[in-house]
Amino acid sequence: MITLIHGDNSVLSRKQLTQEIEKRVSSGKKIRSFTASELSLSTLTDALQSTSLFGDEQVLVIERLFKMRAKNVRDQMLAILAAQTAFDIVLWEDSNVTAINLKLLQDVKPIVLAFKTSPLVFQAIDLFGNPREKERLLQQLHAASKQDTAEFVFAMLASRIRQLINVAEGETAALKPYTLQKIRRQAQYFSLKKLLKLHQKLLEIDLHQKSSTSLLSLEQQLDLVALDSAT
Repeated sequence: MITLIHGDNSVLSRKQLTQEIEKRVSSGKKIRSFTASELSLSTLTDALQSTSLFGDEQVLVIERLFKMRAKNVRDQMLAILAAQTAFDIVLWEDSNVTAINLKLLQDVKPIVLAFKTSPLVFQAIDLFGNPREKERLLQQLHAASKQDTAEFVFAMLASRIRQLINVAEGETAALKPYTLQKIRRQAQYFSLKKLLKLHQKLLEIDLHQKSSTSLLSLEQQLDLVALDSAT
């Protein structure tokens, strides 16, 4: 059996992966985890052929297999995995797997769990900094956090702030024309000094979240950052 977990909402997809692993561990199965960068055809074959010393059922977890640069090797690996019946196989991708790539597994009818970003996240992020949209910004932010988790909204905001800083510093080569146009419009609400201050604040929030030292929830801290951005 193959379970594929994918989607550009990597927070929710990673949470689902953790749940899938915990569910299998609780049922007595042995987990073997690999990232695609660690795998070769020989190591994959060895992993599939090996058995636990005590005969435990095994689960093979592979991350980012579809992102392998050598597509011919990736396709061979997928064919090998599709031919397995003794293994419970879980594939995790931190982005959306295309319909073309999904067809590579269609014969085995995998369980596909997709976690795509809702438009609410982008709508909220696009409003940051606009002093005329404070109320709407908070509404969209709450809706996005409820739909896609505050952690994912935080990650997307951090990415947007970095893009705004790059534009403010004239580093635009990595941005596509449409994205660059949108970021430039949003950048009018910020000075470079303010962007750097917001970036530092996000770093502090991230540190407090990881160390569980904040008195405020992540949602509350996002509200404060949103209001600060639009002031």
